[in-house]
Amino acid sequence: MKNKYAVKSFMLVALIISLAACSKTPAARFYTLSPLAEEVKGDTLGGSKVIIGIAEVEVSPYLNRSEIITRSSATQVQLAQYDRWAEPLEDIVAMTVSENISRLLPAIQTITSPWPEADVNYMLAIKIKRFDSDDTGNIRLDVSWGIIDQKQRSMIAVHESSIRRSGTSADYDSIVIQMSQALLELSKEIATQLTKTKK
Repeated sequence: MKNKYAVKSFMLVALIISLAACSKTPAARFYTLSPLAEEVKGDTLGGSKVIIGIAEVEVSPYLNRSEIITRSSATQVQLAQYDRWAEPLEDIVAMTVSENISRLLPAIQTITSPWPEADVNYMLAIKIKRFDSDDTGNIRLDVSWGIIDQKQRSMIAVHESSIRRSGTSADYDSIVIQMSQALLELSKEIATQLTKTKK
């Protein structure tokens, strides 16, 4: 009789362990954006050293979270359950844009906020209103940005950019790659304006 109870107890424990294993939560996956600009050779701004301070990027409140966000309709957003940003999105965007600009304009030295005491010539302010994907992987980036002349203490350029990228897939790896491409397009717009500003 004891053996029968022992066997039943063993089977019950084995069942509990098996169910616990089956219900184990999948591991989270973490993503980051990448600077994709090719490095330009030479000095595109006439040889002078220009320091651009990338101010802290402001993101719309719905983006201020670790989960990657997609849109299932015009009015509904979805938060990825296991796919997340490795760092705050505003920090990833600032670093990505900063590196892109440095590659596109070799004469420019970019530094991100908070920066030490430095002779910053211009400051770049970025406010992201929308940055997400639909359920087919299409990317939309809506952003306001401006360039501030630090010596004159004045805003010398203000722009609204709306960038679209056609999705190649709805998986998160593809979505993040297309988001990096959207930031490359934004960086090129900013670099063009910086070139005009310096001239």
